[in-house]
Amino acid sequence: MKIFKLGLAISLASFFFSLGISAAAGAPCGNYLSSDGSTKGECEEAYVNPKDKASLQRGAQIYMNYCLGCHSLKYARYKRVSEDLEIPLDMFQANLIFGDQKMGDLIQVGMDSKEAKQWFGNTPPDLTLEAGLRGADWIYTYLTSFYIDDSRPLGVNNKVYENVGMPHVLIDMQGIQRSVCKQIPLIASNGGLKQDPLSGELLTGEKCGFLEVDKNSGELNPKEFAEAMLDLTNFLAYMTDPMKVERESIGTYTLLYLFVFTMLSYLLYREFKKDLHYQFQIGVFMVSLSNRTSMALFSDPMDHYSHRVRIVMEEKGVTSEIIDSDMNDLSAEILEVSPYAELPVLVDRDVCLYDSLVLMEYLDERFPHPPLLPVYPVSRAHIRLFIKRIEKDWCGIFDDLISGSQTEAKAKKLRAELKTQILGMSQILKEKPYFMSDEFSLVDCCIAPILWRLPLIDIELPKDAKTKPIYEYMQRVFTKPCFIDSLSELERDIRSS
Repeated sequence: MKIFKLGLAISLASFFFSLGISAAAGAPCGNYLSSDGSTKGECEEAYVNPKDKASLQRGAQIYMNYCLGCHSLKYARYKRVSEDLEIPLDMFQANLIFGDQKMGDLIQVGMDSKEAKQWFGNTPPDLTLEAGLRGADWIYTYLTSFYIDDSRPLGVNNKVYENVGMPHVLIDMQGIQRSVCKQIPLIASNGGLKQDPLSGELLTGEKCGFLEVDKNSGELNPKEFAEAMLDLTNFLAYMTDPMKVERESIGTYTLLYLFVFTMLSYLLYREFKKDLHYQFQIGVFMVSLSNRTSMALFSDPMDHYSHRVRIVMEEKGVTSEIIDSDMNDLSAEILEVSPYAELPVLVDRDVCLYDSLVLMEYLDERFPHPPLLPVYPVSRAHIRLFIKRIEKDWCGIFDDLISGSQTEAKAKKLRAELKTQILGMSQILKEKPYFMSDEFSLVDCCIAPILWRLPLIDIELPKDAKTKPIYEYMQRVFTKPCFIDSLSELERDIRSS
């Protein structure tokens, strides 16, 4: 389980780390001043969305038209961008590729790097991975922070990146933006707004560094330009991690798979643990019996299921220890090895068995002489079918009667039904000395204990010519040494009179 938990933890950590890759910490935003003047050097938030195809398409259009003249995307290909952004290849070729480049080419620029350094003071950087280096917030704030500065060679400066050597190529879209001063409320020492103590009016002071666009000087109004720059930022964030949507989708399914796998593994672990606990308890129980030198049978002295096993053991001449147990007060050791809380239970060295039919067949195979099942498979199958009939037709009724839980009317009906079943075998017993056989078998071991207990349930068979075969059968079985020796003291008292 520790391995499963560790694997899940590593996967979770990797997944959430990957979510944050495109929002790299980046550098602070220089001298950029927030619109209310309360903060300086903090970037504006750019809410990029790699699933917004329309935004990515608009961002690609702006980049190809305004930025690609200087800044390459040398780790990306036109075809891949076209397919990812769901722009038809012919449309992309016709409108966003300016030159003789092919769709399969990397997105390079034709500008010579030495000349670019001479013109701008430095070679314009490749922007494929810029969003991963700087962060989307930094790029968005940078793009919206150019302002007129006549002291600079190119006539513009940038609040985020002071003294930048880049021209403001988007000035036609944005318009003329200037760095201006404004009157803003003064902040008191307690953090509140400073007021005039006499008039209660707010006190203001001049603060410079605000950015303001000249009215109607650009193709777009400030809101539209901000949205355009967000589209461009979104596109650059996509370029840094073009597999982000697919990767996060795979990550989600992977986490779901790991969660389901972990739950199934945990449930399997519980089952293994339960089985180990059961085997351990069996082992403890067996150890507690390990000092016994013979086979041990835990038997209820009044239970007909226990009695049938004792008959088999006596017929086989098995040396065993009979341990009387109360069916209604089973010890914890017996309950551990008898999941249905039933007797008898047989312990033979490292073997622990329950269910009387299982025990009888085990003993017949463990001690082959004398055999209580026929040799031939068909005959053995018939014996098992007879036993099944006894279990279904006799044992259930007898158990209901012996429990004493039935009403008198119900008990009377059950007694009549069982008596009819017993009388019905009279003709069968006339043919052979034992039930459908010339030899004593497991069927007789099942029938005899019930016939012996008929007085307990107030059933008395009439003595006439019809029942004579039954009485002769009972006399024959009840006088067998194996039957007599199998009786407990309590069972002997049933017919002691």
